[in-house]
Amino acid sequence: MQLAARQPGILRESNPLKHGPSVILAVCLLAGAAGASTRADTRSEGEEIVALGRLAAAPTLDGVVGPGEWDGAGRAELRYQVQPGDNAPPSERTEVLLAADAAHLYVAFVAFDSEPSTIRARVSRRDDVFQDDYVTVHLDTFDDRRRAYVFHFNPVGVQSDGLYNEGTAVGRDWAANVDASWDGVLVSKGVVNGEGYVVEVAIPFATLRYQAGPGKAFGLHLSRWISRKAESVYWRPISRDASSLLVQMGRLTGLEGIGERRTLDLIPEAVGWVTDLRQPGGTEDRDPDGEPGLTATWAMTPNMTLSGAANPDFSQIEADVPQIEVNQRFPLFYPEKRPFFLEGDQYFRSPGALTFVDTRQIVDPDWGSKLAGKAGRQSVGLLAASDQAPGERPVAGALALGENALFGIARYQRDLLRNSTWGGFATTRRFAGSSNTVLATDGQLRSRVSVLGFQVARSWTSDPGTEARGGSATYLWYEWQGRHLRIFVNDQRVTEDYANLTGFVRRSGFRANSANLGWEFQPAPATWWVKVRPFVAIRRLATTTGLLDESYIDPGLDLTLARNITFYVYHSFHTDSFGVREYGYDFNVIDSHLKPFKRIGLEWRLQWGEGVNFDPARTLVGDALDWSFALTLKPNDRWSNEALWLKSRLREKQTGQTLFNQDIARLRTAFQFTRDHGARLIGEYDTRARRLSLSLLYSYTPRPNSAVYLGYGDLLYEGLDPNELTPRPGWNRLRQQLFLKVSYGYRP
Repeated sequence: MQLAARQPGILRESNPLKHGPSVILAVCLLAGAAGASTRADTRSEGEEIVALGRLAAAPTLDGVVGPGEWDGAGRAELRYQVQPGDNAPPSERTEVLLAADAAHLYVAFVAFDSEPSTIRARVSRRDDVFQDDYVTVHLDTFDDRRRAYVFHFNPVGVQSDGLYNEGTAVGRDWAANVDASWDGVLVSKGVVNGEGYVVEVAIPFATLRYQAGPGKAFGLHLSRWISRKAESVYWRPISRDASSLLVQMGRLTGLEGIGERRTLDLIPEAVGWVTDLRQPGGTEDRDPDGEPGLTATWAMTPNMTLSGAANPDFSQIEADVPQIEVNQRFPLFYPEKRPFFLEGDQYFRSPGALTFVDTRQIVDPDWGSKLAGKAGRQSVGLLAASDQAPGERPVAGALALGENALFGIARYQRDLLRNSTWGGFATTRRFAGSSNTVLATDGQLRSRVSVLGFQVARSWTSDPGTEARGGSATYLWYEWQGRHLRIFVNDQRVTEDYANLTGFVRRSGFRANSANLGWEFQPAPATWWVKVRPFVAIRRLATTTGLLDESYIDPGLDLTLARNITFYVYHSFHTDSFGVREYGYDFNVIDSHLKPFKRIGLEWRLQWGEGVNFDPARTLVGDALDWSFALTLKPNDRWSNEALWLKSRLREKQTGQTLFNQDIARLRTAFQFTRDHGARLIGEYDTRARRLSLSLLYSYTPRPNSAVYLGYGDLLYEGLDPNELTPRPGWNRLRQQLFLKVSYGYRP
């Protein structure tokens, strides 16, 4: 389990956005002109270079560096302990070998360890390596320091790969910049031995989007994580004065002669299911069904892809992690998990608080197409899709029954200066005579220690029988990330009529200002504590009428100890407005990760104090208690158990009466027979909904896009008829389903 760390507008008539697209176009033209006259320079002072070697023959990927097998390879050594030390000598030695032929990039990590029995290595499913030791390769294949491929491998060769997008996270929380949903086709093998472990990797160049040839290079980071010591070791020194990881890369040269093959990936798939559904009145409806689908991706060049999907199965195999929904004033955000939308997803992203593209708004498409890639300093993304879900349950009346919603998304981005960007969006959604169009521009100007960023958007929305309305949104932020001092400030404004039906809008009609100020202390040399950062976070949000809606001042402490132990503690002086009244209250928060042991881990968050009951019939400040506990137990290197408990409760102060109380308990057990074969069981119970869900899944995943999933799901309600929402003794089944999904990735 991987939990993300917590991170820290009224528009009046003077707002220039009231003039619509002309202002946005002017901003775009000015930014483009600035970029046209600027030459990018991404070189770092004193950067290191390693040249790809050429081998006599392709190495055998068996986790053993055989005699003469890697002769001729380029060599690098990880010499800098970045955590807990400050570019100090590492406690363990790591050597890396790099080579290539026309079709593959080959990498071998030779990781020595003075205590090989304590190495953490499990046979787990793909992307589940972060509780283990692992080694990492970052490849900036366009050598522009904006984004990179990132590949992690645990000591037995289990892979986790993703896309690193610079500037997604605040501060040096670089792990939050990684989108781990991208999966590449590659081969890896690792073996733990008496001296440590060896991992050998072959990455097909056809898996990557890149530029190569004479004089070209890839940006390169090589690193190792020693879990029991919470020690991070890099090939290049990493400065604590820099806010960017990618600008501190070295370079990988020797790319002459590598392949630039145009590939075509075909993914035929089929899904079939049998569903027993209990209808109102107690009747049973058995619904066997199935359908084929096809997804095709054509790499027109090594850096540009065109993909399309006809009648695809966009169902999710892994269920969403539960979230507390009681007493929430605004909608919750759930991340995208469907492969078609994840391919090229990095080209549709915008750094900042405004989410212009949320493909989960496309619920049940019958077709989709996408063009995405980069040429020189310019990147582009185009997406079109037809969604049948709105016409199945039309909100506009029976006349819309059977109609599809049409989505169109266009994204353009240009690299500026050394590590800065500017870009724009145009999005549209059409359904049953209604329309929503958004034009936006965004960018960020980065120096070594600071970032200045902006997002500006204008929307136009019309519905049948109503007057068209327009709205706007802006987000500006500044971040300073020095060796000790950290500053983050922002200003966000969203008008009442701003809408984006292709994106995610949590709320509208407000202006918010936030700030986070902290000072980081680090010992030298490292002791039992690694770092401590006292901080204060401040936020003020007002409605478009000028009324205070939310404000807080949160002084706190961010503490990292040795052996993978962290604490994030703060006290909040909070004020919320609801209706016409303001409610002041205080609460405390402790957020902690405890992972010092090989077989057990604990992540928990506890919040206690006061809270507001957001019920118009009975709004008051009561005694609040919220927590989340996630316990992981690994009896052996193949079996993993995770228990998650979420709770939210509020009681009236004077009487002790419970105003609401929701508990969600989730148990997940998984057994990985081999790296390709696994099974998992999930059980989840929600006390508020009185709902029990069970999910059993067998998976065979030999490589990305080729898979067999056989699953069973059950949904029951305790003492409740879910159709009539009336009491009904015992357990009442709403739905029971058995499904089979098969897909095959074929590359001619």
